[in-house]
Amino acid sequence: MTMETYYGSDAPQTISYLEFGEINLKDQQKKVWDFRLHQKAYDWLMLGRYANDFLAYTEMNQQLCVNSLEQVFAIYNEQIHHSNDAATNFDKLIGLSLIQNAQRNVSFFELGQTIFTCIEGIEFYQKLITLLKIPFKTFDIENIHWHGVDISRLFNLLAGKIHQNLKIC
Repeated sequence: MTMETYYGSDAPQTISYLEFGEINLKDQQKKVWDFRLHQKAYDWLMLGRYANDFLAYTEMNQQLCVNSLEQVFAIYNEQIHHSNDAATNFDKLIGLSLIQNAQRNVSFFELGQTIFTCIEGIEFYQKLITLLKIPFKTFDIENIHWHGVDISRLFNLLAGKIHQNLKIC
């Protein structure tokens, strides 16, 4: 099936797709087990990526509990998708800390929040700062009203499910 057959004369120039299957290395034959287009392709690929970050921060928190900074750095370098994730989450942590100390009711809004893995990142960096005895006013994540919107309906729904103990709006 050609794109024009699928879309008609208004066929887009590019599309998102996700393909999963196997390649037999011996005879170079490829089998496609599943193939998705558009939003479903984006959702399925990116959910795996962000779930991996979520689990990496969970593992990093566990390593902090046993004082293994070497393991923390190894997990970060091997698992976290964006190399600047630490800087981004530190920025959010500092901003929230400043506002939390000045106000009682704090809201956070993120455009493209995905599944709000920034929450796990912020929790992790607060624990790291405490462990390193760096003077810094930490705060309760539970007291923040988390707002966000993502292009993925799936991510918008999952953000609330994953963080049921928090105020996800």
